[in-house]
Amino acid sequence: MIRTLTLSCSSVLLTAFSFALQAPHSDEASPEREAWYLVRHRCFLCHNIDQPGAKFAPSLMGLFARENARLINGKPVNDQTVSELIVEGTTNMPAFKYTLNARQIQLILRYLKGDFPNAPKQDGTFAQEPPR
Repeated sequence: MIRTLTLSCSSVLLTAFSFALQAPHSDEASPEREAWYLVRHRCFLCHNIDQPGAKFAPSLMGLFARENARLINGKPVNDQTVSELIVEGTTNMPAFKYTLNARQIQLILRYLKGDFPNAPKQDGTFAQEPPR
């Protein structure tokens, strides 16, 4: 009985935690804010976003601006190959095919390309003052 109750409580907590980590729905947040949230919660744990140097994985700073850049799998850096890497993962990176949809992956790509100049930086500060 106690074990069943413990497992039930654990399941409820795990479910609640997974809902808490979901990105804000597009009706609730601007694409810029949602992109930052996704990058912060899905990429920042292992990658630096706006700082050079590796954490546990290579920095993503300027990924799309690097001349002749290649991904860890040897493919050139472009929307398709980066999207595929996010979806399928690597030996050291989890696949996000079951946790991110195509729209969310596109928002991450746009963030990494610098399409959101008013989005918060890695440390939560703003490169530019956010619009009011």
